[in-house]
Amino acid sequence: MMDEFIDVLISRVEEKLPALDVKVQTERLEKGRPIELNPTLVETVRRYAKEYDVLEMWSGAGHDAAYMNDICRKGAVVFFIPNTGVSHEPSESSSIEDIALATQLVLKIFTEK
Repeated sequence: MMDEFIDVLISRVEEKLPALDVKVQTERLEKGRPIELNPTLVETVRRYAKEYDVLEMWSGAGHDAAYMNDICRKGAVVFFIPNTGVSHEPSESSSIEDIALATQLVLKIFTEK
C-alpha cells in the first residue's frame, strides 16, 4: 500500500513539473530495509531500562533508526513513551514525568563507565 502511495505521489508531482518549468530527481529512501543495531548498546539500554516500567517491542518505524544508523556506527536506538497506541497525531503526548524518566535513562546510558 505504501509503495503504491509513493508511486502515485511521485507520478502526480512529475506530471505538474513541465508546467512549472521545474526539474526534480526522486530517490526512494523509505524502503523499510532492516537494520542491525549495536548489540552492546542495545544490551546497555535493556540493563538500565529494567529499573523502569517499560515494554520492549520491535518497531516498523523507519524514519528514525533506519536513517541515523548509517551515520551512528550501528548505534542508534530508538525508544519512546507510547501512551495511546497511535503515533504522529494530536492525541499523542507524554507527561513531563515520563519525559523526565526517559531523560534520566538516557543520562545513565551516556554516563556509563
